[in-house]
Amino acid sequence: MEIERDIKNIKGVTEVVYISKEQALEDLKKKLGENKAIAEGFEMDNPLPQSL
Repeated sequence: MEIERDIKNIKGVTEVVYISKEQALEDLKKKLGENKAIAEGFEMDNPLPQSL
C-alpha cells in the first residue's frame, strides 16, 4: 500500500497499523461494553471506515 509506505517514511512514525471496517466495528463494540446494542445493525451497513 503506497500510503502506508508514505506514512512509515514520516519522521517519528514507528508503526502503521491497518484496521479494516470489520475490525473497527468489533473494536467499537468492545469499547461500548454493555451498550454494544447501540452498534446493532451495523453488520448489514457498516458506517465505519477502514483506516491506518
